[in-house]
Amino acid sequence: MSNHFKIIIPFYNVEKWIRVTINSVKSQEYTDYQCILIDDVSSDNSSRVAEDCIKGDSRFKLIKNTDKKFVLENLIMGIDIASPKSEDIIVILDGDDWFSMKMTLSVLDREDN
Repeated sequence: MSNHFKIIIPFYNVEKWIRVTINSVKSQEYTDYQCILIDDVSSDNSSRVAEDCIKGDSRFKLIKNTDKKFVLENLIMGIDIASPKSEDIIVILDGDDWFSMKMTLSVLDREDN
């Protein structure tokens, strides 16, 4: 049985890295995932870069906070928005982190893990 992944990415002022982060998710061989990006009131162009990267991909949703929530509240909000089922797997990435290989979700999906 395949898993469904809920990837939560809270970020703040990561204009330099957010494209790499999103592209590492989009390049996964395993494609059964939902990705929630949460901009915590960035003062740079992080949100615009994220919007450009996810345009047209329904697996992605961008939330733009209007007031600062900080990491923990953003994670809780992201999980709530993702509405995971008990069998879903939640994966958390920071806005300046990324999957190091295209097989990351495939490896996590293996039954012997």
